[in-house]
Formats: sequence, C-alpha cells, structure tokens
Amino acid sequence: MKKLWFYNVFVSLRIFFLVFAIFSCEKIEMKSIAKVDNDYIPLSLYKTEYQSFLSKIYQKDNLVNRYVYLNNLIDEKLILKYAAENQLDKDSLFLDIKKNIYDQLLLNFYFDKNINKDFILTDSELRKFFSWQNTSIHVRHLFARTNENIQRLRDRAFYSDETWESLAMECFQDSALNSNGGDLGWHNYNDLDPLFAFEAFQLAPGEISEPVRTKDGYSIIHVIEKENEGFLTEQDFQLKRKEIGELVSNFKQKRLLLDFTDNTIRDLDIYFDNETLLDLNNFLNLVNQKDLELIQEKNIVSYKNGNLKVSEILTKLSKLSNQQLAKIHTPFDLKQSILGIICRDEFLSNAQKQKIHEEKNFQENFSEEKDKSMIKYVLDRLKNNHLTNSGETIGSEKEKYFQFRDVLFFNSSVTIDSAMVKNFIM
Repeated sequence: MKKLWFYNVFVSLRIFFLVFAIFSCEKIEMKSIAKVDNDYIPLSLYKTEYQSFLSKIYQKDNLVNRYVYLNNLIDEKLILKYAAENQLDKDSLFLDIKKNIYDQLLLNFYFDKNINKDFILTDSELRKFFSWQNTSIHVRHLFARTNENIQRLRDRAFYSDETWESLAMECFQDSALNSNGGDLGWHNYNDLDPLFAFEAFQLAPGEISEPVRTKDGYSIIHVIEKENEGFLTEQDFQLKRKEIGELVSNFKQKRLLLDFTDNTIRDLDIYFDNETLLDLNNFLNLVNQKDLELIQEKNIVSYKNGNLKVSEILTKLSKLSNQQLAKIHTPFDLKQSILGIICRDEFLSNAQKQKIHEEKNFQENFSEEKDKSMIKYVLDRLKNNHLTNSGETIGSEKEKYFQFRDVLFFNSSVTIDSAMVKNFIM
C-alpha cells in the first residue's frame, strides 16, 4: 500500500510540474518584449516575425539582429501613432490607397473562396510535367484575339489550300512573326505561357492542335521538333516532386481563372456601341481629337446589370496603372480593358454579397496591409518634405528620417525588456 501511495504521489507531482512548466512557458510567451505608450509587442509575435526576418536576410540569430528587428517594430508603431494623431488616414490620397488595398484583398479572398482549390494531383500528371521539364520544343503558332476569328483560321488551316505562312502573314502584326510563319523558335516549358505550354508539350513533332485559349487570346499550335535534354531518374523525380506539384497547380489555377472570367462575361450579356467605342479609342490615342463633350454622355457598353457612359469609363480607366493604359492601342484593346473593368466590378459585388469583408481573416489581413501602406505613406511624405515645417531640404533622407524618429521618441514612452531580448530561446 505504501508503494502504491508513493507511486500515486510521484505521478501527481510529475503532472503538477509538467503543467507548471507548460503554464510558465505560456506566461513567458504572453509577456511583452517592448512597449510603446500603451501598445505592447508580445514576445510570441516578435519571435514569429523575427524568424521570418532572418530567413529573408539569410542571417543567423544574434543579439545585434534581435535589436535591429525590434527597433524596426518600435519605429513602425511610432509612425502609426503619428499617423493616427495627425489623422493621415483621412487624407484623400491615402483614402484612394486604402480603397485599392480593400478591393484587391477582397478580390483575392473571393478568388480563394470561389476559384482557388487544393487540386488533387495524380502521379501520372506529375510524371508527365516532370518529363516536360527536361524537354525543349521548336514551335510555331497562328493567333487570333477572339474565338470567332481563331475558328475561321482553323478551318482555313485544316481545310483549304492556304499555307501556314500565308495565314501567319495575315494574323500577326509583329514583323518577325509575320515573316517567319509565326515561328517562336526553341523553348523550354517554363519559357511559355502555362496554358500555351500545356497544350504544346502534349503534341508530337508534326502535330497541330485545335484552338487553345491563352491569357492573350487563342492559338493554333504546331510543334515542329522536340528534343529531350538528358536521362531522367526516379531520384530526380522524387527530389522535384513538390516543385512539379506547384507547377501543375499553377497551370490548373490559371486555366480555371480564365474559364471563370469567360463564363462571367458570357453571363453578363455585354453589348458594346462600336461607334462610340471607336470614337473613344481615337480620342485616347490622339487619332481624332473629337470634342469629348459630344460623346461623354453616350452609353459605350450595356450589360445585364446596367450600362456605362463614356465619362464613367474614363473615370475607371484613370485608375488603371500606366502599364495597363499603355496596352490600349486599338478598339479591341479598349474593349478588353472595359471587359476587365466590368468583370472586376462584378467580382467585387459578388464578394460583398458573400459577406467576405465581414470574415475575421479578411479584416485582420486588411488591417495589416493598411498599416503597411500607412507607414510607406508617412515615409514618402517625409521623403518629399511634407512633414517638415518648411519646404527646405534638411539633409539626406537618412538624416531626415532619424530627426523625425527622434521627435517621435521624445513624444512617446518606449520601454524594452533587455533581459528578455538577450535570453529568449528561438
């Protein structure tokens, strides 16, 4: 009985000390490594972000790096405090930035919920893609921007006496492709648009594909030659299995997104006023400076959920990036841009209906991205002397930053637990 009693006490004590140790670890993790006024930096959060920081700069943990990263976090909190005190979140420029962040994040969550999937990948799929990584092809193609035009090209390529070269001269504006029969030369899989590559690498030398949908339009693909670049082993495949899986998923994701967008366009039953579309394109490309007032109230596009006037389209186009605007040269380019705008608005509307913006994960991500953008916004203002009392330059950007930072420190209460910085275990 004494032995049993002693054993039970021993077990109870072990459980007590185990629970105490776990509780103590949790208490340490809940402690704050630093404090800015009433805003704490928990050790657990700091350690997670510090580990990510080390991996990005390819350095090991040491006391210098611990303080460097902690100072960065403190600076960020000081900057956000400054922004809040000066109500910079109400600046018109930042309101536009915040709206763009909100919309893009909402789209990302919408796509994750409705399109992005964890694809089930078969072993045969992975092995097929793996073999393509060690293969190069000599390929040419015929191209059209619309399904109707590519179908006409297909019929002429398959059922008429017209040569491939003559069809290429007709469908390519690019001088090189126009004169060489649409010959793209030799390529590896990763050189090409994944949607194009997937179809091309399935073809045997001499084979011609049916029309293939790509991100830019439609292609008919002809593989001229194919070459394997070495011997593949099972060990090579197993080493690259994860990488190949990501490649396959990327392809499937792009195809699903393209199909989703195409189906949305069809469902919206979109109709363009081609005359107004041409007038606006000529105006944008300085071909014909027709008085904008004559066309700005005209409907340029109608669809299931309403219509858009020229003036409304111009407002929406003004929000595109310079890179996107630079691609608009023809009425077709303008039409594609407008279709993209309409689809984007439809996706955002659907996301709101699904109440994605009310989800906790979305709100946390939005808050994080908004803070990052606010910090950049403040630093950009500092760089452009918008935070100084005069328009004069007050030294280098580095000097301006540290002067600004010193003022923030002076007006705040910052404490650091140095012992915790030195002694915490990764």
